[in-house]
Amino acid sequence: MKNYFLLLFSIIIFSCNSDDNSNSNSDSDSNSDFIVGKWIAIKNFESGVEVDLNVCAFFVVYEFNSDFSLSTILINENQIPENVFCGIYDFEYYKWKKIDDDKYGVFHIKTPDHINITFTRNNIYLDEENHQVSNILRLKRYQQKTEQI
Repeated sequence: MKNYFLLLFSIIIFSCNSDDNSNSNSDSDSNSDFIVGKWIAIKNFESGVEVDLNVCAFFVVYEFNSDFSLSTILINENQIPENVFCGIYDFEYYKWKKIDDDKYGVFHIKTPDHINITFTRNNIYLDEENHQVSNILRLKRYQQKTEQI
């Protein structure tokens, strides 16, 4: 599981994409792309075979904002096992963009022409694909549950 966390972290740190402003109407108020919203991992595939999710995947929510920014949110922190460190990712210098109808990418603002990671719409899910390894992380929309006591 430690390797998965390191892989996911390295993917995000080194992720890049092109930004050619192909969406001519890119005002933050008018962006209603499928990807906008909160997402959480539900499955992980390596070389096409489903493998266990890292324990932290259950506590990290990705948020794609309509202004093309992105962030992560740590949820249910009190349920994280005592000896496990789950952190959020700093996306201050990253943006997302629409590549085509069902494909999105994340890029570093200093290297917008380099594509390493994409998010592809798969019916109601998003599949995060790392182009450096054969890994796909499947995400679904995050529905915040009411607090249980």
